[in-house]
Amino acid sequence: MALLLLQYGLSQTAKPGRGSPAVLGCLLGGAVVLAAWAWWELRTEQPAVDLRVIGDRSMWPVQLTAMLFAISLSGSQSPDSTFLAADPERTGYGFGLDTTGIALITLPSQIASVTGAALHSRLAARAGPHRTIATGAALLAVGYGALCVAHGGPASFAVTVTLVGCGVGLMSGGFPSLVAERAPADRAGIAAGVYDTLRTLAGGIAGGLFAVVLSSSVLLAGSPLPSAGAYRVVWLACAVPGLAAAGLVLFARRRTAD
Repeated sequence: MALLLLQYGLSQTAKPGRGSPAVLGCLLGGAVVLAAWAWWELRTEQPAVDLRVIGDRSMWPVQLTAMLFAISLSGSQSPDSTFLAADPERTGYGFGLDTTGIALITLPSQIASVTGAALHSRLAARAGPHRTIATGAALLAVGYGALCVAHGGPASFAVTVTLVGCGVGLMSGGFPSLVAERAPADRAGIAAGVYDTLRTLAGGIAGGLFAVVLSSSVLLAGSPLPSAGAYRVVWLACAVPGLAAAGLVLFARRRTAD
């Protein structure tokens, strides 16, 4: 119920009337229900979802990294497509591509993602899982950062999103095993479930917030189209969590060594 209220409220903030009592009530109600549920789960002896796993000293860096990864991964997928489809004569940005054109531009990114996930185990065997995942997060951050300044042509856009795809593959290929490795032996299944839940939650909230950014930063007065600056804000908001995720994974590695 809490997630439903939050998601509905965020989806409505991208539309006219975003400050209406109904929208604010959904957001506030979702936050209150979520807080009450967390309070109850932390105080019952047999919780449905053991939230203590999140606060475990060996787990919280990994779970927080998973949320940052979800923000970077889920938050920009739709904005990338709308940017590619935008008519440059009308907006001053974009390439006016149809569905097939968008698929061709993003195809190298998908191939890089699959390849990165397939290579993760080999790279982790040599450099360690933490360093491999941190490398993926750094590639993701570099790719999104490059998008902020190098999105003027289809070729440059394809190269930058391919870096993002490679980083996504390295991270997604290693996270499940890293979660299982760091979780207490008797709570590995719970830790995996919490990991999936946090990723879904963070990605959904990020998608809603980015939609608000795009709908609030219009091209011209009275125009429903977002400005190029709004897209740069979204890409930057994806790059920063990627950089933070790389630092957190290395921090978790150091704590393990200590």
